Amino acid sequence: GKGSSGPTNLTSTSVGAASFNLNEAVRQALEPIIDANPNFVCFAMGLAGLDTDEEIAVAKDIFVRALSHYNIGEMLVVNDSQIALENGSSAKNAVVLISGTGSIAYGRNEREKSVKTGGMDYLLTDQGSGYYIGRQVLREAVKSYDGRREKTVLEHMVCEYFRINSIAELKQHVYNPPLTKIEVAQLAKVCSQAYQQGDEVAADIFDHAIDELELHVQVVIEKLGLQTTPFELVLSGAVVQLDHVQALLRENQLKKNQTVTVHAKTPAKNRQYTIRVDSLDSRPVKLIVEGSYNCFINLFIDQKQHIVEHSHDVKEEFTLDTYRVYNGKIYRYRRDEKGYEQESSFSGDFGSGNSLSIFEEVSIKGKRHFLNYRYRIY
Repeated sequence: GKGSSGPTNLTSTSVGAASFNLNEAVRQALEPIIDANPNFVCFAMGLAGLDTDEEIAVAKDIFVRALSHYNIGEMLVVNDSQIALENGSSAKNAVVLISGTGSIAYGRNEREKSVKTGGMDYLLTDQGSGYYIGRQVLREAVKSYDGRREKTVLEHMVCEYFRINSIAELKQHVYNPPLTKIEVAQLAKVCSQAYQQGDEVAADIFDHAIDELELHVQVVIEKLGLQTTPFELVLSGAVVQLDHVQALLRENQLKKNQTVTVHAKTPAKNRQYTIRVDSLDSRPVKLIVEGSYNCFINLFIDQKQHIVEHSHDVKEEFTLDTYRVYNGKIYRYRRDEKGYEQESSFSGDFGSGNSLSIFEEVSIKGKRHFLNYRYRIY
């Protein structure tokens, strides 16, 4: 089962609220289970803000008491970055970069050494996070309003976001009551919209945020001695899922660390894909697919599902100019005006039984729709 509730971070949430939120999430997750009081062999929690053994011990004591009405064999409480890394990579040499509301980088190497950078909450760290970006959005909007910088579309967009006529009215919405760090982090979406409109100030904010995130990662890499050792980099969190942020992070990491494998978590489907890049100028790779296929097309138009099924014989050859194959997955690429190769909204995943699922975004009557092609080789 699954459960969703409020925060359990003890740095920014009271003990009572954190305990209630945890119990509510567990209650929801257990609803599909017939046994209302099952035995937990192990209960594992990943929490932000746990940096010392003392903090872990305090958190464990609090949540053991909060869940005392359940039969729990072992309670395991760790920093959430460890959970993210375990979920994203099984490699002995691996690093995770998380940038959502906050930011943190955590890594391990084959000698069982682990290193962390950031993760000490918004007053001390969280550079490159949603909070970091959101705070800059507010400040740059005010500077645009009072003339300390050139005009930026962020000024107008912040007014629209808070439903005010002028930045002069912003104080009341920011300070009374004070915006929480989560509410500030939500303004990263405004920055992303401004970036898509070509606003230079928004682009500068993202550039600085990416510099901070790369610094998180690079220090971990150096402390673990992974500069010349193959390792995997896991990207997690809403900020690094933004297409332009992820593309720049991936491109820059490939330039700095030629042995890196980049993983990115896809929040919409809660699944993960892997792209192995040995070289942007690698030799052409050919993929020849031939045989008889059953093709199922799930097409959603105006919230209605239409399923088309047909069989056909096909022989297709995909070359590097259009497609690349990494770790059993096929990706279509295009070149932008600068000559960089980028992913389009197309990806295929080889599943069990020699099947190939393809997800493609299309525009129909001015609306975005998603096609799901599923091929099976006989």
